[in-house]
Amino acid sequence: MALKWYRVYYRKDPDFMIDPNLTIEDIPNTHTLLLTIRAEDEEGAFGYMQGEVWSPQGQARELIEALQLKHTSMSVGDVVEDVRDGKFLQVAGMGWNVLHRKGA
Repeated sequence: MALKWYRVYYRKDPDFMIDPNLTIEDIPNTHTLLLTIRAEDEEGAFGYMQGEVWSPQGQARELIEALQLKHTSMSVGDVVEDVRDGKFLQVAGMGWNVLHRKGA
């Protein structure tokens, strides 16, 4: 399977989990763009964004602090965007929630 580009957005509020009304337009207010990575699919992006994979010796600490984020590993409430097709997916307790545009 070919690798795809994903933008990774981490939630700004460490207490924010899932908002069923979250839209793509809300992302700049609720999340911070952290990285753009390549992965086979969203599950691969999630696996890569676990702290022990992308920051095993704490390399990401400076970036996380500079962006005023509070967590290194991707978790519930964070978002990936498939750059090619513009699909936004939010990490849910089990699986993913697809985000839509306002009014869609």
